[in-house]
Amino acid sequence: MPWAAARDHRLYLDRGAARRKASGGTPWRLPFEAIVAAACCHIRLAMPYRLLGELLGTHESTISLAARRIIPLLAAHGITAQPGRPRIATTARLLAHARAAGVTIEIPAIRQTSPARKEPGKATTRHALN
Repeated sequence: MPWAAARDHRLYLDRGAARRKASGGTPWRLPFEAIVAAACCHIRLAMPYRLLGELLGTHESTISLAARRIIPLLAAHGITAQPGRPRIATTARLLAHARAAGVTIEIPAIRQTSPARKEPGKATTRHALN
């Protein structure tokens, strides 16, 4: 597309150099198996991405992005939401569901991925994005 080429050229001239590789992203990538397992748990057990992120030790946005990319592939293979599926939104419900199915699982201590709550008397600093 000519407009895309013109835009890239203009940006190249503005930067004065070639575009650098994006440096953002997660500190580590999720293995493919973890992505598939998280997507299946989200589809079949209606587990929220927040809980899946806590279980896998990453942010919920990382899980949701990966799951959204793989869910259409799973649907093509017949892995879809079932009517009357359970909704597991907490680790306690996950443990109870596993116990009822005769499965023993251990969940290690979950690292908090959400920001800590403000303690009384302590100020927080917010930076404005300009």
